[in-house]
Amino acid sequence: MSIKKTAERCYEILRLYESAKGLSLPAWSESSKENQKDFKEAVKFVNENPKCKAKDLHKNWMAYMKKDGWKHGPFKDESRKEWPRMVPFKELPKPRQDKYDLILNLLNILK
Repeated sequence: MSIKKTAERCYEILRLYESAKGLSLPAWSESSKENQKDFKEAVKFVNENPKCKAKDLHKNWMAYMKKDGWKHGPFKDESRKEWPRMVPFKELPKPRQDKYDLILNLLNILK
């Protein structure tokens, strides 16, 4: 399966999971190009690092975001490129850590 298709399927499953919790995410086709790019990057990383853990996936995401100029901030601010998730994995709220576990498991299943 292609990187794009794997990323899309993972995202759509995650969207259903979020919906079951009462949260809403746009469909893949309506999600931002940046979000789609993030998921494709995650697919590449997991493919290249099959034994990675959720903390490794987050660390890779942070490195990817830092390279693009993002830094930690109190809330997500695209104009200032600040985001509260720009912290070490162990400092993320437990639901966010669990979400990384879910994404990693989905990507491993969808390979």
